[in-house]
Amino acid sequence: MEAIPATDVLGFAIERASALNGLWNLYIAVATGVIGVMASGKSFTTSPFLKVSLSLTFAVFACVNMDAMFRLGDLREALLAMLPPSLPNRAAVVKSLSPVQPWQYAAFHLFSDAVVLAAVWLVPWPSSEK
Repeated sequence: MEAIPATDVLGFAIERASALNGLWNLYIAVATGVIGVMASGKSFTTSPFLKVSLSLTFAVFACVNMDAMFRLGDLREALLAMLPPSLPNRAAVVKSLSPVQPWQYAAFHLFSDAVVLAAVWLVPWPSSEK
């Protein structure tokens, strides 16, 4: 089997790093949407059914999103391991393209998840209907 050229491997690794940004952007959009629904002040936002539904849906989305981030990190690590040892500045390239540790993704993601869920359940959103 023929080895993949280092330039292609680097291109794939950079593209996967960009894909991670896409996952964070999607997360921010969904989290903002959930908080936006609650902040709308409509009477339906006080419904326990809505809060439970939003919470469960968001939790499922957050788990899938975080799993995708972990998988992208694993793929980036595998791609970087394919770089030949003779590549000039290999250590610097690998360091700059390596993902953070999975616990770092998890800690930040779970903190953000808790903030969104706290906003759903604990923030006394103003009601437009008195």
